[in-house]
Amino acid sequence: MRQPLRAILFVIAALAAAAPSPAFSQPPIGAGAANGGWVALPYPDTRPVDPKDNKPRPDLEQLYFLPADSPPGALYGVQQLPGAPHAIAASGSRVILLFAPTDGSTASSTHRWTTRALTALDQPDPLPPIFDPKGRLEVLPALRTDGAVTGFCGIPGGGAAALISPITDAAGQPIGSGYQLKALIGGAWRDVALPAAVDSKTSCRLLPTPDGLSLLLPDASRASRSTLWKAQILNTFDRSGSIIEPVWTQGAISITDTEAPMIVSSAGHIITAARNFAGETVLILHLADSATPLATLNDVPDDFAFTRVGDTLSMVYLSDDAKPQILTIAMHTSTGEILHQGPHVKVMPISTDDLRFLGFILALVLMTALVFVLRPSAASTQVIKLPPGTAMAAPERRLLAGVIDFTLPLLIVVQVWDVGFMQVILAPLQAEQANEFWPFAVTSVAFFAHTVFTERLFGGRTLGKAITGIRAASINGKPLTLWQCISRNTIKLVCPPLLTMIFVDPRRRHPGDTLAGAIVIAKSKGPEPPADQGDQDDDSNDGPGRTNEATVADG
Repeated sequence: MRQPLRAILFVIAALAAAAPSPAFSQPPIGAGAANGGWVALPYPDTRPVDPKDNKPRPDLEQLYFLPADSPPGALYGVQQLPGAPHAIAASGSRVILLFAPTDGSTASSTHRWTTRALTALDQPDPLPPIFDPKGRLEVLPALRTDGAVTGFCGIPGGGAAALISPITDAAGQPIGSGYQLKALIGGAWRDVALPAAVDSKTSCRLLPTPDGLSLLLPDASRASRSTLWKAQILNTFDRSGSIIEPVWTQGAISITDTEAPMIVSSAGHIITAARNFAGETVLILHLADSATPLATLNDVPDDFAFTRVGDTLSMVYLSDDAKPQILTIAMHTSTGEILHQGPHVKVMPISTDDLRFLGFILALVLMTALVFVLRPSAASTQVIKLPPGTAMAAPERRLLAGVIDFTLPLLIVVQVWDVGFMQVILAPLQAEQANEFWPFAVTSVAFFAHTVFTERLFGGRTLGKAITGIRAASINGKPLTLWQCISRNTIKLVCPPLLTMIFVDPRRRHPGDTLAGAIVIAKSKGPEPPADQGDQDDDSNDGPGRTNEATVADG
């Protein structure tokens, strides 16, 4: 029997290894500002295919936010987009998305580029940002033009600027008025004057700067550098209602490839990404007369999103797997120090210190309950009535049932988060960052939900109790109420050491059982006790731990 089983496992492994990675038509794109960065990533379409539907499906796209105050490599999932955006721009806490026309119009007709926006509202740390408008994208005025948008970036004041290339004829010659620059200011797209050096025959690149815009043009006199025009875009108007035209200043920068992926640092320097002969990705810091390599990275695909948040540069891309995962590289824009490289960091809504403080408060509440509510005299006044043919469950069986119930969610969390068992269990003591505590929190909540609802719905039996042949019930023998299930399992979740009381308590109960008025019972192997014994406690008839109706005592 072993050989067929090995053959089946080999075939399954071969099919899994040969599973093709999904192909995406739209590469990741991103943009950054001082308060945070934004990334739009495609993801696989797992919806069932209808053979009768011949219409092409739009690309699935997810928008992510990189807060400035989060650890390097951290991403927040914001919402699914209605399609793949053509370009993305960031300004302050706002992201502006530009969607290409889908009406099939020709190059000579007017295109309508739809524009949407989303804002991350500030709130106290360490809570995640709130996005407004809630659950939808804000509709902005559409950009109407007869050319193609080749540059798109944010400008101060929450607006955006779009560089529109000239349209060409059948021979590839530019026609019309050449390049155009339009800015979304005051709720409308307005024309912005370009430097005289920008003509229809010169390639042009639009880049954001900390206080405005910059245009990158090849330098015809020197091939080792490019011309950089900078301007401050003012969100103001003159008395006639016209936008105040920017003043362009000319400079030089040591860039030879104006088409390479590039980003502008907080100091105004440009960082480009290039491939060397070994296939590595080299990040280069460009100054006016020099170019300095910042870092050399391996295994970076051609398609990645480039974004900057403050002094941190982030590269976000998808792994080349059957089930792609989000990978991030974060580095300092001035020193090239790698701050994070690998799977993106999952951030918790609250910090580890907050969780430990909350645990301390809960421990104080529990101690107060033990002293003032669960007094020793409280246990001695509870009358226990066992159903016929049952006895108090042995502590060993209860402990085994609890281990089984906790192991079930733990196995799921270990697979989903790809962490070790002990890393999850010891997280409250060893976690240094909030995201390291997240697997333990999910395991605990899943364990609590499983025990509460299964005890309420299945006659006091959880999965572990059903396997070990025990069940929970009220002290009068009736099924547990929802409140009883919640109260006894809350004690188990908040202070697990109290569960050891079942080994020393005469009636094999812990404080959670006492608080809830509950017992855990199993089928009795001996003869059934008398039908009714009133308030007597005759251990000679009932045997150890068995009673029909008795007053719980300490001796």
